[in-house]
Amino acid sequence: MEQHPIAVKHIPTIGDDDFRNLCESIRDGYDSRYPIFLHEGKILVGWSRYRAAVKENINPVFARYEGDDPVAFLIRSELPRRHLSPVQRLKIAENLRPDLQKEAEKRAKAGTLGPKGPRVNEA
Repeated sequence: MEQHPIAVKHIPTIGDDDFRNLCESIRDGYDSRYPIFLHEGKILVGWSRYRAAVKENINPVFARYEGDDPVAFLIRSELPRRHLSPVQRLKIAENLRPDLQKEAEKRAKAGTLGPKGPRVNEA
C-alpha cells in the first residue's frame, strides 16, 4: 500500500518516538473508529496508523474518501491530531497556498466562493 502523493506533499512523517507510542497504542487495542482513508487506491489519511498496524500484525480498517476536496479533508483530519511545531505548521500552510489559491479561483469562477448554505443579500 502506498501513501497518496497529496499526503506526502503536505504532511510530515511522525518522529520515531511518536511512532513507537502509536505502535504501543495499536498493540494495546486498535480503535476502528478511526479508519484509514483511501483516495485513488492510496492512503490519504492514516499513513502512520497503517504502518503501525502492519508492524504490529493488526488488520486496519479502511474507508474510501468520497468527497471533492481531498486536500481540505487531509488537513482537517491530520492537523488537529498531530504534534507539530509552529514551524512545521507554517511549512504546511506555505505548501498548501498554491492548492488553496487554485481552489479559491475555481470556486470564484463557479460562484461558490464563501460559506456553503443560503446567502442573504442585503438591500
